Amino acid sequence: MGGGTTSIIFPQDLATPEIFDDMSTRDADNLPVPHDEMGVPGGPRRGNMFNPKYRNYLLSWAKVQIDGAVDGLFFDEVISGFSGGQKYGFNGNEGFDDYAIAEFNRYLLNK
Repeated sequence: MGGGTTSIIFPQDLATPEIFDDMSTRDADNLPVPHDEMGVPGGPRRGNMFNPKYRNYLLSWAKVQIDGAVDGLFFDEVISGFSGGQKYGFNGNEGFDDYAIAEFNRYLLNK
């Protein structure tokens, strides 16, 4: 069985700091939200499921595992929520990036 955590990303896992910034969720001031409270060194952040590049990134490492002959995949924390992290006292100040806002606007227009 293969898989991984889909909600958290680390700078060392991505090719450039720009890609890491693009795939990270943002606060209301359009700044990346750190998640140091996870106790993992390296400055983790929440990945942005609304970003198509991030979804493609997740699928690419899923395909690597499938090519490695796993019998199944487990995706942990698919919907982890935008808590704002310790920096904002978990008040929800997260998810205000262009990708999330565009998706929310699509949702509203469909309603």
